Amino acid sequence: MDVILQDLPARGDAADTSKQLLGIVDIGSNSVRFVVFDLSSGMPVYYFNEKVMCGLASRLTETGMLCPDAKPRALRAISRFKVLADRMELPLHAIATAALRDAQDGEDFRQEILNITGLDVKIISGVEEARLAAQGVCFGMPDATGLVADLGGGSLELSQVANGVVKAGDSLPYGILRFVPEIQASLKDRLRDVEVIQSIAGSKQNLYLVGGSWRAIAKIHMAHVDYPIPVVNDYTLSQAEALKTIDWIQKSTLDDMPVKLSSVRLSALKPATFILRELIECLDPKTIVFSALGVREGMLVDILNLHDNQTDTFIETCRVMEMQQARCCGFGDELFQWLSVFLQQVLPDQIVNDPVFKRRVHAACLLSDLSWRMHPDYRAQSCFELATRIYLMGIEHEDRVWIGAALLHRHKGGKKIFEKNTACQRLSRNDKFQTTLVGRAMRLGVIFAAGQKGNLHGTALNYDKKAGVSLDLSAENAFLHGEVVEKHLKTVSKTISLYMQDDDFNC
Repeated sequence: MDVILQDLPARGDAADTSKQLLGIVDIGSNSVRFVVFDLSSGMPVYYFNEKVMCGLASRLTETGMLCPDAKPRALRAISRFKVLADRMELPLHAIATAALRDAQDGEDFRQEILNITGLDVKIISGVEEARLAAQGVCFGMPDATGLVADLGGGSLELSQVANGVVKAGDSLPYGILRFVPEIQASLKDRLRDVEVIQSIAGSKQNLYLVGGSWRAIAKIHMAHVDYPIPVVNDYTLSQAEALKTIDWIQKSTLDDMPVKLSSVRLSALKPATFILRELIECLDPKTIVFSALGVREGMLVDILNLHDNQTDTFIETCRVMEMQQARCCGFGDELFQWLSVFLQQVLPDQIVNDPVFKRRVHAACLLSDLSWRMHPDYRAQSCFELATRIYLMGIEHEDRVWIGAALLHRHKGGKKIFEKNTACQRLSRNDKFQTTLVGRAMRLGVIFAAGQKGNLHGTALNYDKKAGVSLDLSAENAFLHGEVVEKHLKTVSKTISLYMQDDDFNC
């Protein structure tokens, strides 16, 4: 008999109790978005994300009111989001930004949403929006220092950040949908008068960009230079690169674009590039850094009270992934400790004691056994793509490539992929050696222990310049040494020898 909807379990009858979900509805000037985070693992993971382009502020400058045609579309989207949230049985937080904040009928529309959907929307101030956007950036880039600029449809939020802490913020009514000629003519002078810009102008700090139009600029530049890591978050440009890309976009048509863009997005790019140029000229930033995180992630920090969280978000996320996907939870931390002792004997102190190096090795160990369900021929590529493409917070592009390269050498067939991979070939000679050594030593450790926690206890991987690499075993582990283990032990030793002998180090 055919199954019809009435035969399916009612809402809540088959709820997945393994997940702890939280939803956020963000009613912006140009779009309405619904994001759901899974919090069950201890670190936020994106569970569902949907956006509807409504253009609530498209007539705000000329009429002072929300666009009449946009309100029904926004209401339909919000109604859908509310039903989905109810059926997911999750707490739902809703905010509205510049459109409802500045429109004469903004409060009336908020009340209409409440009456029809039951969703109580909070209209936040411009300063609060600036704080949340900067807080979101810092959640993904814990050391962020400079100016965060969040460009939306109805406003431009600016915040100063220092070492991941939000210092001050302001909001200007210079959004994409409100960018009239009068604003364009006086924008630079208006920006120079903003206190948060005055406080850091000329200090060669970074400019962090939030918003869909600016992310599109990053994607265009990536396509132009054939950038091998297609991740916007933490994508960085020099002033010269940014200005050159701005010039190209301002002269180009939709047909010229190297990435797929809608005509709506292209029209938004023109004012976005103009505003970006003025910001660069006012600030003289060290670099321009693109962020995929913003207001919604900033809200998450508030909701979960993560302000003083000293946990390394990236390492914790890797640890959660190991718990969910590896053969044995906890083996990655054990492998890291085992490998750290060995690396201290091989590498100079300034490298092994470098927090960035330690973090990369730790992450690689935690991710070292996630592809065990894959066919052996595809494990290496799968691990590399996991490190370089997955949506992780608190990790730079250089970290992604380094970790991905180490994971390639952890698996059979990874060497060939490494040699052909554009991103890997950009690594320095020393980084190529380190990733090769770490990857092959990880493989030795995983094979020796069969990926099981406890099997590395009583075992030490040692290095001596004369004797080479050796594996010291306790009596109870003596029978774990076999032909396959010996083969990979020799590979680790050969890796060091080749590096010592060959200036061009061919792994």
